[in-house]
Amino acid sequence: MAPVASAAVALATEGELCPEAAYQPLQSERQNYSLAAEYYRNANADSAPETRRDAYCGAAVYLRWLVDKAPLYTGGEPDDRAFERLATVYEHFADEGDRRSRLDSALALRARGLRAFRASGAEPETWTRDLRESLFFITHADAYPDAPEREFAALRRAFDAQPDSLDDWYLRRLATASGEFIEAPEAHASFLEALAEPMDDSAYADYLRQLAVVIRTPVAATPSVSSLEPLLAAFARGDYDDCEPAADVRTLIGTASRLPEQVAEAGGEPDAVVDRLLDCVTTDIADPTQLYALFVRSWTRGDHEQAEAYYDRALTNAASGAERAEFAYARAVRGYGDAATFYRQATSYQATHAPSLFALARHRAESVGSPRGVRARAVYWCLADDFREIAAIGDSRVTSLARRAAEQYARSAPGREAYIFETDWKPGDTIRVTSGEVSCTTRVR
Repeated sequence: MAPVASAAVALATEGELCPEAAYQPLQSERQNYSLAAEYYRNANADSAPETRRDAYCGAAVYLRWLVDKAPLYTGGEPDDRAFERLATVYEHFADEGDRRSRLDSALALRARGLRAFRASGAEPETWTRDLRESLFFITHADAYPDAPEREFAALRRAFDAQPDSLDDWYLRRLATASGEFIEAPEAHASFLEALAEPMDDSAYADYLRQLAVVIRTPVAATPSVSSLEPLLAAFARGDYDDCEPAADVRTLIGTASRLPEQVAEAGGEPDAVVDRLLDCVTTDIADPTQLYALFVRSWTRGDHEQAEAYYDRALTNAASGAERAEFAYARAVRGYGDAATFYRQATSYQATHAPSLFALARHRAESVGSPRGVRARAVYWCLADDFREIAAIGDSRVTSLARRAAEQYARSAPGREAYIFETDWKPGDTIRVTSGEVSCTTRVR
């Protein structure tokens, strides 16, 4: 890590950035503190980029003097605000020099200030500092390979210290990252339930509680492509024409009706399987899987009224919301009716149904088109958060796709250099974004 002093000298002597002769520290603690406070306040006011830069340059000179000569001076109760403010200056200018060195210096300054403050006998409240640290690693994630881990650690410290003080945006960030850093299912589920308690958004709190239930529920086995191949070969030979063995017949019918892509990948024709084998099981008319298969056959034969009756009975007889969600999702994938309607129906039965959430998120993403300009491209922050949350559910059908989408939209969002010079935004600001079918409250990062 670069020494703080050398980073400060580099910042002050770059002529095109901060002309060295423009500002000179005075001898009085009070004068330097007052000038530092005034310039820092001006830098953080809504102002033109050049005005803001000049104010930060002025603040840097007086803040550096305070850090070196009167580190905890405030004119009142001592604290480490000079370190905090000088660290913010380094962050502001990080993109206009040796970026990693200046960012490391910002971290070192904050740590040094906290040590000095504690050495004075103070017991500072640390949870707000932890929030600031988490935002640092969100904003500068591209500069630190371990940024996700350090962001999560800082946010968790803040949550453990003051669970009722974090707003929903931070709580959602914690929930999204928790699956990556909390491996034990029971510990993960309990953590999500703890996050739900202080959350203002009751719908999302319920979502977290449902996700906790899903995490605690053993995953039902899905027939693999390799296990389906011999069954499909037997089907092609006519081995199941006598409806035996019944277990194999049920496996093929259930998979072909609910997971047609699995059968197709294994080299079979899902509709042909359902059409030829369904008569083997129509006596078990209460079974929801067979009712759904009857729905598929009736729909493909054009008898939509009969199909809807079978579909409704399949939903009624389903053992759980998760099973109903799978029926609705499978119907959407097949295109039997308006797909978006049935993706939404799936999420109404199971709020954590990741494949349906992914399909709906992709539809919202398509609705924004190709936004231009910094303010318009802020919608990509919303989309990145959406897909990151979907990936965090851990459904293998869409996890990798959702992660790639989140990374893509994060790269397309405005960079610091763009929004600093074109807007009055600062990292951590809360903004409202509306574009196409996307509407969200997010934070500048």
